[in-house]
Amino acid sequence: MLILGQKYNFTDLELQRLNKKFSTIAAIAYKDKNPDDVIAEIEELLKKDEVTKEEIEKYGFTNISDVLKHFAGINITNNGGPGKYTSVFIMGLPLKHILVLVNGVPINNPSLPDNSADLRFIDLNNVERIEVLKGSQGAIYGSEAIGGVINIITRKPKKTEFSINLEAGKYSTFKESIYGGLKSKNGYLSISSENFKTNGFDAKNSKYTHDTDNDGYRYKTGSINYGIKLSPTLKISGVFNLKGGSNDYDDGKENYDRYFAYINVEKNISESFLAKLKLSNNKEE
Repeated sequence: MLILGQKYNFTDLELQRLNKKFSTIAAIAYKDKNPDDVIAEIEELLKKDEVTKEEIEKYGFTNISDVLKHFAGINITNNGGPGKYTSVFIMGLPLKHILVLVNGVPINNPSLPDNSADLRFIDLNNVERIEVLKGSQGAIYGSEAIGGVINIITRKPKKTEFSINLEAGKYSTFKESIYGGLKSKNGYLSISSENFKTNGFDAKNSKYTHDTDNDGYRYKTGSINYGIKLSPTLKISGVFNLKGGSNDYDDGKENYDRYFAYINVEKNISESFLAKLKLSNNKEE
């Protein structure tokens, strides 16, 4: 249970009610609210099939696992702290039966035995909203989506803007992120970067083993999101993302590099016919 409500006028009994009702609550969003209002608001969120950037910021989500936990019918299991492998189940079906998309482009890794997507590579800094289709709703996407579909929509600037965010927390955790966006009449361009580092904690229980150490995690990532309207009938958009880092385990360290790129071309042939071409490349090392 993750709850910060102790700082916000909740009594021990009220906290017990919230703990019993929900597995995870970022209660920092609920200052001066009573538990009944909090429960009603969270239950309303659970009914939704999408989460927006505004809700991500409001509820204090820090990674995509936090977001997915708040969808009804989705269960999450983690193999340790930040950066460790995360398993997702929709309606009881594992990640190999779930199609993961970025702006409608699949990012499932065919080089893995189960053809699943690694959600550790998704950074919320560049996410506009996350949509979920559950169970049979994803059947229109084929046999890879019998469990459901997770579609991640990247952030597009609505105006020219620039922001810097600095965060720090337990286990010597630090995160710095920069975002810049340009918006014009015929297009947009956004550039973002993020640097994250944490010493983490030991996934093993020190009561049962003497070989213990902290499982750290660190990464650097950069992303470019663009779109341009070349003519009244022709649009081009795309995303390019690079991410590299390292993950500490009790038996050693994993270094990784990953890139994802796609380009989307849309051409209006007539009032009733739209032609689309999507090219993508996803590589993990």
